[in-house]
Amino acid sequence: MAFMCTITSKNSEIEIASPLSPEMIQKLKSVTSISLESAFRKHRNLKDIWGFCKCLFNHDLTRIVNTSLMFQDCYSLTDLRPLSLLSTDYLIDSSLMFSWCFRIKDLQSISAWNMSHIRNIYGMFLNCTSLHDISPLSFWNTSRVKNGGYVFTNCDITCGEELIPLIDPAD
Repeated sequence: MAFMCTITSKNSEIEIASPLSPEMIQKLKSVTSISLESAFRKHRNLKDIWGFCKCLFNHDLTRIVNTSLMFQDCYSLTDLRPLSLLSTDYLIDSSLMFSWCFRIKDLQSISAWNMSHIRNIYGMFLNCTSLHDISPLSFWNTSRVKNGGYVFTNCDITCGEELIPLIDPAD
């Protein structure tokens, strides 16, 4: 599936679209940090992110530092499996990343994310009303979180609720 979004790198914005050209791949590999902030924000009919994830993440783009607001208001998004490809080794901000994604139910595919550097998870799953089981996140290390709160607000958590204070001490 074709996609188009904007990513930022330090002081510049890069428009990317699939398929990525060899020149674009080289340009993306040369940057020191990548922000995917608001990349798909308010794409209310976005369902399939396989094309984006395969295209972008299969090129060793490991310096992603910001995914805040990335999928905010993507009401139709259900399948997070493509995000298992996301390298989170340098990720520091995922605030409001999936907020108002009403159809997300399964977090298993993001359970292996390295969250040891994360500082901001404010409202990450805010208003994900179909989300009931957060037990897949039991291995997340959120000990460095400085800005939490509202991570699971308005989620009907019925499995893994004991994890809420560990993942989000501010909640």
